[in-house]
Amino acid sequence: LISFVEIWCDRYCTVFEGVPQKSKIMSGGSGGGDGCQIEATDLSIPEDDTLESLLPSDQHKFDVADNRRKEDDRALVSAHSHLLKLKSDLKKKQQKIDVAQQAYDSARHTSKENAEKDADDLLLEPTPWNNYFKQLKAFYDREGHSNFKRTTPDADVEGMSEEEAKEIRTLSWWTCRQRKFKRRLELEPHKIMLL
Repeated sequence: LISFVEIWCDRYCTVFEGVPQKSKIMSGGSGGGDGCQIEATDLSIPEDDTLESLLPSDQHKFDVADNRRKEDDRALVSAHSHLLKLKSDLKKKQQKIDVAQQAYDSARHTSKENAEKDADDLLLEPTPWNNYFKQLKAFYDREGHSNFKRTTPDADVEGMSEEEAKEIRTLSWWTCRQRKFKRRLELEPHKIMLL
């Protein structure tokens, strides 16, 4: 290895700093006769400067520091490898999420279109839900609203016949349940359309 180089030329002198060990003169330049000389230094380690020549206390300090550096290097490589793997996994998962989102959006769009088209036809089936909805629609057509409270106190049905009060309480209970099912996303699309 060469660490100390002095270049002498006729016009220029450039010095690269270093610590000279053993010097030797080398000729340089393109033509060999341009008047330039290069003095270089050999960096081979003298025998008295090897690791074995350290004092025991210095050797211990070096060993502790060297072991800590090696552990840090291993931890850094391991953590970096783990990070790269997770980033790669994240990209793959994100691609799957994107595909699933597209499939969901497509299914949702199709479901909405079918709900608009089939809502009235699905009411033909004699189910409890359809019967309650028909009662609600009849009440709306008759009264002009379907705003029911969560509970119906006696004061709200005072002066009504027993049958009318029962209808109000039943529709109030049913509509509140439908609101709850809608909030929980448990209501089918055609039922949301009808309500």
